[in-house]
Amino acid sequence: SSLGLVFSTYLIGKKLFGENGGLVSAAVLSAMPMHSVLAYTAQTDMTFIFFGTTAIAFALYDKPKIAGVFLGLSILTKQVGILFLVGLFLVGEKGFLKYAALTVSPLFAYHLIWNFNSFILGQRSRIGLATSHEGSRHGLNIVFYESFWGLSPLIFLFFLIGAWKVRNNLVKYHIIIFLVFFMLYNKHGYYLAPIAPFAALSIGGFIVGVNNRRFAVGLTLLLLFSGFFYSANMMCSKKFGFNAFRDLEIVDGGQILIDDYLAGNYVDSLYYYVGADNVVHYSEVDIGGDGLINLDYSRPTYNLIHVESVDLKSLSPIHRGYLMENAVFSTKFSPVIFGYAFVQPTFNTHFFNSAPFEVKKLYPFYSFGFYEVGKEPELFLLKLRLKDRVYVEDNGVLSIRFGQMVFNRLE
Repeated sequence: SSLGLVFSTYLIGKKLFGENGGLVSAAVLSAMPMHSVLAYTAQTDMTFIFFGTTAIAFALYDKPKIAGVFLGLSILTKQVGILFLVGLFLVGEKGFLKYAALTVSPLFAYHLIWNFNSFILGQRSRIGLATSHEGSRHGLNIVFYESFWGLSPLIFLFFLIGAWKVRNNLVKYHIIIFLVFFMLYNKHGYYLAPIAPFAALSIGGFIVGVNNRRFAVGLTLLLLFSGFFYSANMMCSKKFGFNAFRDLEIVDGGQILIDDYLAGNYVDSLYYYVGADNVVHYSEVDIGGDGLINLDYSRPTYNLIHVESVDLKSLSPIHRGYLMENAVFSTKFSPVIFGYAFVQPTFNTHFFNSAPFEVKKLYPFYSFGFYEVGKEPELFLLKLRLKDRVYVEDNGVLSIRFGQMVFNRLE
């Protein structure tokens, strides 16, 4: 989808600004962190954006039937794809509408006939979740923050210049539509991703309008280097790897305790590596009147903890050493230029990383590319000792008590 999006952006840019405009737009898009970070994640966002921009491309090239099919696919992939329809309407493209309706109608008809109640309830639930403020971050400051880091600082600057200078309603309307949507219903940084191809188009349109060819070429190369630099750092620091589960070893007959938060992200991988019979969900276990979680403590028992759930620096050296001995590590990589590594702290959020770089001279001068710069703990297996028990505190926080000490699960 990400490669297809680059190509559809090229086609739109070529139609609007000529061959060079298409090439510059596609190249700038490929360099944006907003595009590259999403390109390797298994989410529907990149796919629905690809379908939507492809619909626009075919509409511009007078292929309304194909445009309608791709618009329908965008809506079927993620409902917010309907905003591409609004943008096309605003620029006077309407011939594709019936073909989009034909594309989505079989699925809607099937559910309305055979799954009416669950389908309607599901759609109401999705709309309610989207329009709620739960988990949202609103305001112009958040739009600025996500755009600034998601596009990368230098690309963001010339996006503003291009959006001001380039007189093209198709580009401007889609930028405005998705910015408004982000401000109203923002849950994650990648909700802003649909503006990326149009930001790239505004930059492409601006650069082809520059009379000084050398300046235009130099500016393009500078934007590409800047964008790829930030993309490389964010890709190295974004989230943690899931392959670390292969290193988890439990005693035969042992069990791993996991809470609902971790289960939502890790349980399928955990089932694969240690077996579903060896995984116990806290939410599925009874709690006694004294707060004690009723487990089969005769089995070797482990508590799975994510690094975000504990502040290692706040623990005593004994506790910290114990946890680190039972940690699963993820390899940390960083882009290296002339031997210098530009390291950002690893983060596991749905927003773009703005943490400052730490520059380290780690490799010879001729080193260039991605290199390993260390290992970071990701998951901890805290084994319960013979008399250890798991409790639910009065405030709902889970804790493990061994002797007079309490290890808090910070939630």
